[in-house]
Amino acid sequence: MNNIGIGSTFEWLFLGPVSSPIAATPIKSSIFVKAGLKQETAYQFACRTVNSVGYSEYKNITVTTRNAQQVFDELELDKPTNTNGEYTLAQSPNWVKSADTWQPALLTNSVSVTFKNQEALLARKSFNVTLDDTTGNIALSVVVSENDLKTDEITLELLGDNSPSLLVRANYKDSTLMQSFSSTGLGVDLTELTDSLALVNDDLEGLALGVFNSIEAAENEFEFSIVKTLELEETTEQSQANITDLALTVANENEALTLKTNTLESKVDNNQSSLVQNYFTKTDTNSAISSSSQSLKAIVDNNQAYLNQNFYTKSTADSAIAASTFSLKTIVDNNQASLEQNYYTKSTTTSAIASSTQSLKTIVDNNQASLALNYFTKTTANAAIAASTQTLKADVDGRFSAVYTQVNQVKSDNLGNTQAISSVQQQANNTDAGVSALTGRMSKVETKADGSATALTDLTAKVTSNESGVAKASLTLQSHADSLGNLSARAFFGVDVNNRVTGISINGSSTTSSIDISAGVMRWLDSSGNAAVYYDLNIGSYTFKGRGYFNKGLEASLGSTQLNVGIPSVFSDGNFSDGVFIAANSKSYITVRPNYQVYRINSSTYASFHAWSAKPQFNIYNADFIADQGKTQLGTLHIKETALSGNTYGNALYVSGSAFITGGVAPFTGKHSVCLPMTECLNSKIGDLVVETKLISRSDINNALFEGEFSQTYQQRNVLGALAAWREISITSDIKDTDVTQVWAQNNLLNYYMAYANGIGEGLLNVCGLGGDIEAGELLCASSIKGKAQLQDNDIVHGYTVARSRESVEFDYETQVKQIAVIYLCS
Repeated sequence: MNNIGIGSTFEWLFLGPVSSPIAATPIKSSIFVKAGLKQETAYQFACRTVNSVGYSEYKNITVTTRNAQQVFDELELDKPTNTNGEYTLAQSPNWVKSADTWQPALLTNSVSVTFKNQEALLARKSFNVTLDDTTGNIALSVVVSENDLKTDEITLELLGDNSPSLLVRANYKDSTLMQSFSSTGLGVDLTELTDSLALVNDDLEGLALGVFNSIEAAENEFEFSIVKTLELEETTEQSQANITDLALTVANENEALTLKTNTLESKVDNNQSSLVQNYFTKTDTNSAISSSSQSLKAIVDNNQAYLNQNFYTKSTADSAIAASTFSLKTIVDNNQASLEQNYYTKSTTTSAIASSTQSLKTIVDNNQASLALNYFTKTTANAAIAASTQTLKADVDGRFSAVYTQVNQVKSDNLGNTQAISSVQQQANNTDAGVSALTGRMSKVETKADGSATALTDLTAKVTSNESGVAKASLTLQSHADSLGNLSARAFFGVDVNNRVTGISINGSSTTSSIDISAGVMRWLDSSGNAAVYYDLNIGSYTFKGRGYFNKGLEASLGSTQLNVGIPSVFSDGNFSDGVFIAANSKSYITVRPNYQVYRINSSTYASFHAWSAKPQFNIYNADFIADQGKTQLGTLHIKETALSGNTYGNALYVSGSAFITGGVAPFTGKHSVCLPMTECLNSKIGDLVVETKLISRSDINNALFEGEFSQTYQQRNVLGALAAWREISITSDIKDTDVTQVWAQNNLLNYYMAYANGIGEGLLNVCGLGGDIEAGELLCASSIKGKAQLQDNDIVHGYTVARSRESVEFDYETQVKQIAVIYLCS
């Protein structure tokens, strides 16, 4: 095998077991793989090299297979272990480029690798895998996460970093876990095809130039040896006609050459026509060339017609070429029509190439139409490729154009890399209107030497407007097997309008599956075409128009808005506009009727209902609340007041009627409603004293509403309580009892807030140092500082007493203000 070199391959014989040889058929391959062999058995092979020099002698090889268990035992990292590992990925590990868009759209995949046993988490490490959307290369970078653990005990080995295929191997003690990432572009890479066609064109030009130079050199060198075998000529003042035949033969020890030229030419004034034929052969010690060319020309004024045809053959010690070119061209004024055809074959000791190109083109003024066809095949000792391209184009004045392009390409090599691509694209452009339209269909299948395989199909429809942007609809289908044997599939259907993506992505693998929907508004339609269930991104809410049945309860959570439906300790949220019946089992259920009214809550054992709502009212009718077992602190009904904005609050619980409470209320603070000027509220502090100034309405025996302001006189007697909150007035619910009230509301609604003042029970109060330091248990009254209380000068509860201090406080100066805990005595 001493002559092994470029262009060599190997021929293998499998002769079977040494104990019982078999007849063999030669197999040519750089690598020979034989499956299905028995363990611990001796087999015999033979191998020899093959190249342009010939065949080497066979070399015999004997191989004894081993016991599989012994091999497994020697691979320590692959032994079973009690440690389990897993990768967690934010999205699919495989990117696909469809037209000009990558899917998934996020170019960074957040990944973590975790090792654990049955008892605990052992180690965790986070990293990002990022795609370069220009090159398609993938790179890994380690990041720091608060959830990581013992990251230094996990080492990462990378194979193919900064390439379209990345393999990550995570090692933790005696455990190893691998994960692959890949990027596949659906675009067609025609670099190899265009480079090869360029070489073909160079060869054709070189052949033509070589023949021309040889003929010219022969005519110059052997001028006196050229024989005119025929010469006819007729000439007048305005016209000329002639026929000329030339012939040349040359032979010496190293070279032989023949040349024959036929020329027919006629002219009348500026009009002319001609026909020229050349035949040429040349042989020397290194090469042999033969060529034939024919040229026809006709010219009348500015109108022209041409026909050219050339045939070439050339052989050397290591190559052979055969080629032909044909062209037609006509010109009238600025209008042109042309047709070109080229055929080319070339064989060398290492490769074989066949190529065919055809081009048609017409031009009228600035309008053009063209068609181009290219066919190409190439085979080497290690690879094979076949490709075809077709392009049709129509262009009017450079302003309006339409293009159709079709590409088909297949290639494979002896390492196991194979690929087949088919692409069709249509495009229309209107530059005056600034718009264009494009449709495309591309499909691709490939296998790689690392054992991975991919199948892809993409459909795209796209319009572009210089004024409005881009709108695109696409369908992408992908199936993938990575180098580790992991299978995955993905389907994406969606639209993209100025980078606002609406679509459905379906993802599946051997371990996970998901359907991801991206949409501003998502709707399910009923049989009448009406939206029955939908999600509105603008309000961030699901809406169910109809009736839904959940036989195992409803599990969901949205911020602090939660509803426990049939499942202890699990909360849910929803907008049920036409009523919903939800049952966890026969013992616990809830029915929700329109306008957010809970119609019934019932349980033969227990049921707790938790409602957190930013709405001013949540109405509950005919409801039995029974305390959860073991939840005596929380109680039966827990309602949380939610701030609307600033210090403004809604009513956490609104009871229209009497409340009967037998178990007491703790903690307890009683509030009064009062209408305060907006400017007063905005310039005050929570905990300032509020006084009543003017009666607005008497709703009933239980309710009366006043205007108010903040205290500003020592021992002021009309104190209502300490300011707790305020909000905008609702004329439909706050003030609707009398005509007088309505008139007041119409005149003052924009200038007043509905405020709440703590008048009884426990709470906080703003106090000042005008009466001196305060001790716990002392009485307080209004001071001359607006809204602030002070120490009362006696221990008797008077009509001006507002509170009793629950803590002691010292002041640095008289006007200093502090907030202390008190028992309110205003009510």
